[in-house]
Amino acid sequence: MVIDPTTGVISGTISLDATSLSPYNVIISVDDSDDQTLDAATTNFTWTITSGTPSVTAELPDLERIVSSADDSIDLHLHFDDNDGVEGFTYKIVQNTDMTIAAFIAGNLLTLKYPADPAITDITIRATDVNNNFVDQSFRVTVIYDPEGTPIAVLALTAQENIIGDVLDGNLIVSATGGDGALNYSMTGAPAGVVIEPTTGIISGTISLDADSLSTYNVSVTVDDSDAFNNDAVTINFIWKVESPSNEDPFITGILPNLDRFIGAENENINLNNYFDDDKGKKNLNFTIEKNSNIIISVVISSNIVSLSYPTVPAQTTIKIRATVMDGGFEEQSFTINVIEDCNENNSSTWFADLDGDGLGDSGKPLQGCQQPEGYVSNDEDCDDRDPNIGISATWYADKDTDGYGDPEDSMESCTQPAGYVANNTDCDDADINVYPGAPEICDGKDNNCNGSIDENLQTTLWYADKDGDGFGDPNDSLESCSQPEGYVSDNSDCNDNESTIYPGATEIANDGIDQNCDGKDLFLDETISIKLYPNPANAEVVLQTSNPSIKITEVAIFDYSGRYIKTISNEQELTYDDNKRYRFKIIGLSNQVYILKVFTKSSGIFNLRLIKVD
Repeated sequence: MVIDPTTGVISGTISLDATSLSPYNVIISVDDSDDQTLDAATTNFTWTITSGTPSVTAELPDLERIVSSADDSIDLHLHFDDNDGVEGFTYKIVQNTDMTIAAFIAGNLLTLKYPADPAITDITIRATDVNNNFVDQSFRVTVIYDPEGTPIAVLALTAQENIIGDVLDGNLIVSATGGDGALNYSMTGAPAGVVIEPTTGIISGTISLDADSLSTYNVSVTVDDSDAFNNDAVTINFIWKVESPSNEDPFITGILPNLDRFIGAENENINLNNYFDDDKGKKNLNFTIEKNSNIIISVVISSNIVSLSYPTVPAQTTIKIRATVMDGGFEEQSFTINVIEDCNENNSSTWFADLDGDGLGDSGKPLQGCQQPEGYVSNDEDCDDRDPNIGISATWYADKDTDGYGDPEDSMESCTQPAGYVANNTDCDDADINVYPGAPEICDGKDNNCNGSIDENLQTTLWYADKDGDGFGDPNDSLESCSQPEGYVSDNSDCNDNESTIYPGATEIANDGIDQNCDGKDLFLDETISIKLYPNPANAEVVLQTSNPSIKITEVAIFDYSGRYIKTISNEQELTYDDNKRYRFKIIGLSNQVYILKVFTKSSGIFNLRLIKVD
């Protein structure tokens, strides 16, 4: 800010950060044009700078939502402003007329949660700047049912009979189903003192002492739902007859109400003459306290006045009042007192509808509140809130082999038992119907009874490895089993289990240094005994020339060089003898390659020869 030195006009623009040094002590001096300064005059004043008041930049819109809609989030910075900027704002909910529509603020975001039943609330938001200046803005939220309705069905009531002064025990209930959302009950034409609970349909109260004068009553009960339409309401009618009492005991004229009070509430007095009477007059009644289940809530009777004092902490009590006449006849009434903290967003709880009365709540029908509403519970574990026989979800296990025992590795959650599933998970092989806990153990290489052991407590046999597949076992490689394992035999007489041509009784090849028949020695023949093959190579016929006439050839087996069997020559037409120690046979038809001939003799062993076939 500046001052014009010739006119004294103060002008300028106040800086945006001027509030930080406010208030200012301002001094102004005025002097003339002579040479003297002692005649100058001075004045001073205080100048206070404040920030501007917050303002509304956009109206918060009224909202209409269907029940159980998804949460809404609103950026409050878009609806308020301040000359210092929105960054310094703090937001607060100063009004929410219906807490079933939950509203809370985190930073600059307002979040709205919608209930499962219709509701209307007016919400006021306050924006406050760093200088505690504020502005309020209000809007309305309406929660409705889906317009498509569900018909209401109401069971008829039979005719009722009572005497004056009767206290209804709560067993008279209008039963209704269907509708959209919570059902609402109303009643007309009932005896004086009788009311209907608008949310449950329970008819209660105390029959008025003069109700017999207007008997008989034509009573109508109307049931409507919570949607926006009333043309779907259903009305039933029944007769109610009231007569005079036949005794002189005290009787109840009014129901002592259950009380909900906040902690630290003011003391309260109740006139018991409004709730009891006697044929001889109320002055004959003597009132006593028969029960107070929690004495932290003080209850004192003086004459016909009961005085209640409430504590500074939450508490609950049940109180029973007895009214007695001189001849000892009496009547009693009980009521409850619930002392709670003032309900707000910090101490409220979420409750869940329990329509089937099984003690388990429906997660899709929550309600926010500090006290448990009637028909609500604190858990949301009900799988089907329409059926009291269906409760908490359970884990079920697949029983693919139908032996009654489940697979611990294959499970699913379900409220009811799915087909092909069981409640236990103790099967160790769900692909085999013969394997389950307690099954008889059989010799099959499996743990039939699921105890961790295989083929236990069964008779076993010692088996020997037959690695070369010749049917004779290795005495140094054995195992015990209740059944014959693959690759094992009961014999243990093989002397070389790595060669299929060596086994007891095998053909012995002379002079090869190998004991083929496992008799402990090789077959030794005189080296002068021999067989020669010629011509070699050959193309049509070959001759086997023996060194001694005692060598009698019985057959010749032909193999290719890889050991694959080709054919055997054995009869006289194929293998001919010419009385000169020579045997002849044809090789026409064999392909050109190298062959191994096994020449079998009658008593001189086996001779191995190599033949080359050419054309």
